[in-house]
Amino acid sequence: MRRKRTDVGRQGFALATILIASTVMLMVLAASAVAASSIRTSLSAHNHTQLAREAAEAGAAYATACLASNANTAPWATAGRPLLPNTNCSGVVVGSSSPYVVSAPTLRTSFAVTSTSVISGRAQVTVTGKTELLRTSNQSVWRDYSVTFVRTESSGSLTY
Repeated sequence: MRRKRTDVGRQGFALATILIASTVMLMVLAASAVAASSIRTSLSAHNHTQLAREAAEAGAAYATACLASNANTAPWATAGRPLLPNTNCSGVVVGSSSPYVVSAPTLRTSFAVTSTSVISGRAQVTVTGKTELLRTSNQSVWRDYSVTFVRTESSGSLTY
């Protein structure tokens, strides 16, 4: 004698539930992965911009020291050359110096003091800091970040 089944209308219910739940969980997982990747990219860009800012700060400090040692005149500007990490205060390249503030296998930072004016004994300098990201295969630049600001020298130190 055969038994009569009473759950005929509910067959396949568990399979459909599992498929819907799996799809929802997969979408949540994909959204989380996209959010994490976006946050990582944003933090990385912020970090590299901060490195460029620090390189510009190094350039401002170098310009301050050169101004102080040259009676508040800018010999690099008079000579029409930028002040770089590998130049002396006259803007002349020093052969053994590195052209970078930081040089690593995957990035390098540098600065350039490009514009200087002295008005009423106060120097104003324009400094650009740059971070370059390098390919590990051939050391070519694949992305760069720059920060430029103008500083005014007051009492032997540059201020914003």
